[in-house]
Amino acid sequence: MRRLKGIIRKEKPLVIGISANTGSYLNGLKIVKKIKDIDKDIITVMGGTHPTIMTKEVLEEDGIDFLVLGEGEKTTLDLMDSIKNNKSIDEVNGIAYREKEKNENKIKINESSEYIKDLDKLPFPDRTLFPLSFYEYPASILMSRGGCSYGCDFCAVNNIWEGERRFRSPNDVAEEVKHLIRTLKTREIGFVDDIFTLNKEYTRNLLKSLDRIKTPFKWTCATRVDLVDKPLLQKMHKSGCSGIEFGVETGSQRVLDSINKDITVNRVKEVVKIANEIGFNTLCSFMFPLPEDDRESIRETVGFMKELKGMGANLIMSFTTPYPGTFLYENADDIGINILGSSWDEFDAKHLLIDTKYLSEKELKEMFKKITREVGLKK
Repeated sequence: MRRLKGIIRKEKPLVIGISANTGSYLNGLKIVKKIKDIDKDIITVMGGTHPTIMTKEVLEEDGIDFLVLGEGEKTTLDLMDSIKNNKSIDEVNGIAYREKEKNENKIKINESSEYIKDLDKLPFPDRTLFPLSFYEYPASILMSRGGCSYGCDFCAVNNIWEGERRFRSPNDVAEEVKHLIRTLKTREIGFVDDIFTLNKEYTRNLLKSLDRIKTPFKWTCATRVDLVDKPLLQKMHKSGCSGIEFGVETGSQRVLDSINKDITVNRVKEVVKIANEIGFNTLCSFMFPLPEDDRESIRETVGFMKELKGMGANLIMSFTTPYPGTFLYENADDIGINILGSSWDEFDAKHLLIDTKYLSEKELKEMFKKITREVGLKK
């Protein structure tokens, strides 16, 4: 916070923007309070997943002047133009704010903004504005944005992004890779899209563009086991992909089906075997617990994790987090789970936040410790 005070005194900003997901939201509020303590006339704007989904709740907090909802690039520019030139904010799509009506604050949510159709028009992020030494993976690239054709119960993406997935052109992505290699002096790139191979034709075209980059580099990604096959994995590896994360979630087919994951445990084994034989560093991610978990499904998951580890896969297990906007959050009572967290700070996949119809909070904590020891997971 001391650094924030120094920046404000030096830059004398008219507006300060803050991005907040659910886990960082309360810290965002602390920043807002500090800004207003330093200079109450500074206009504060908050965006991100949490304000987009919990709009009215967020605007009930003191100090936040505007929210940018959903995709923020164009909306933020329009809002800045209105603030700087004293234009009416009624015409700025994609924002929410408080407006006084008859001496009473009313929450106003403007019409949604149109999504940016041509993502190539966006400039590359100016990473020099960030303290990159604080970031574990500074050379990260997002090649697409938008909704998802899958409907996993634990995911809120379709409540944040509406419509079909929009992709940057393969050439634009390749240009950003070259830009990062040149400016960050890096040879390691991380694609941070949830499903790298969502569109196989696009993926194959992207690989061709990456192959034309003269400087050798390695890259990593995440995807689903039902959206890769041996020929595609071979092409990805040849193009420099060294590591893939697969969302496995559980070793119980019954539980997989219950969360609408739409994959099979047999397919997981097939793909992990192929990927390891090709030479990938494979990471299988699991979630604990899931609403239909009982002692038997947990035993299945532990056995499956051991089997995958024996095949050469790395493993990670995170606590299931019922983020606002997910089916889990919106239907907790109907599916028989209790949301245990008492603070948004705990929504970080590092805290036990749900119990199940079959397992209590105490039982789950004991089981998680046992799984960590038995499978050999790092805490």
